[in-house]
Amino acid sequence: MKILADATGLASNREYILVSPEALERKPDQIRKFLETYRSTTDWGIANPQERTRILAPELKIDEPTTARALARSAKPLAPVTPEIGAELQAIADGFTELELVPGKVDMLSLVDDQFSEVLR
Repeated sequence: MKILADATGLASNREYILVSPEALERKPDQIRKFLETYRSTTDWGIANPQERTRILAPELKIDEPTTARALARSAKPLAPVTPEIGAELQAIADGFTELELVPGKVDMLSLVDDQFSEVLR
């Protein structure tokens, strides 16, 4: 196999959890419980890569060696949005604005809520 190109330096390949303002206001306990469960599951998967591969390969319908390679690339612990990540998000949003993919400027940092940051550390 020969890799012709990848996204090195172009994309951070992060995952974000999006929650509506109404859910933040009305369901903070459920959100916290979800994040705690997600955190422990993610931590377990990182600590147990062979077991994670064995469980997920059949679910994904991908052979185990390919699953192991893909999971190894994505095995990152959860983390809160830092100022650096906020700046990265803002740059993406600004790019979407320049390309007219969104109707106007978006202030990404105003949309970041840090009330659950301690769960993600």
